[in-house]
Amino acid sequence: MTKKYTLDEILERAINEFKLEPESNVSGTKPHAKYRWKLSEYVKHTYESGSKTFWESAVDRDYPDADGRSFHFFTKEQVDKILYSEEIYDYFLQRSNSPEVKKLPTKKEIRLELEAGRSEWVKLREETHWGATPYIGTDVSENAAEIKRLQIMSNAVFELFFEPLDTKRLYEDMYNNAHFGYDTETEETLLSKKRLLNPRNYFSPKKEVDETIDALLDVLADKISSRMKSTTPPDSKSRASEYKTFKD
Repeated sequence: MTKKYTLDEILERAINEFKLEPESNVSGTKPHAKYRWKLSEYVKHTYESGSKTFWESAVDRDYPDADGRSFHFFTKEQVDKILYSEEIYDYFLQRSNSPEVKKLPTKKEIRLELEAGRSEWVKLREETHWGATPYIGTDVSENAAEIKRLQIMSNAVFELFFEPLDTKRLYEDMYNNAHFGYDTETEETLLSKKRLLNPRNYFSPKKEVDETIDALLDVLADKISSRMKSTTPPDSKSRASEYKTFKD
């Protein structure tokens, strides 16, 4: 059976992807309650298609996790539509606790840049008499993809200090970067190009340091301390003694 997601799971993904800052803890209020309320209001009042809202479309009483009180489950495609809608995307982007995430463009900025790019493509075709041939881009070679992956991984002592590399997103962004542009550009492909500008969009520090890393750091600290002691210059008294011995 295809995996589906609850509203709480959508919120968890939003917290991780947008690196949302903690809300001020109000007595009796659950953490991130405001963010959950925002998602809830959006899915209940936004029509996905036809005459049904996201919330109405998510009703699935036959899903294995359904019970008498919880029976709304969203497909992955619906989750993507919700999180990358202009309203939700810009809302969470502005509340991120990560400088890297905050550097990403808003949906409005993407739309304006997209329109400018398409206008430029139309103008270029008119000036060069290319006709209506769409931009098709170039293929990404396996070698180029591998080099890009290694470049990103080399920026960190990866497996020790960082969460697993988001290779799926990386390769999707590289594909979009190579295959779309000008009149074939979309908000999604333009956002992919923006993410590629910063490798930190594909990895993040581990939330907790495990025992292995802790032990390695202790060993490293001991070695640095030992090396510093062995290279410490002798004090003036010992230097004087060495000089006297040399003269004698």
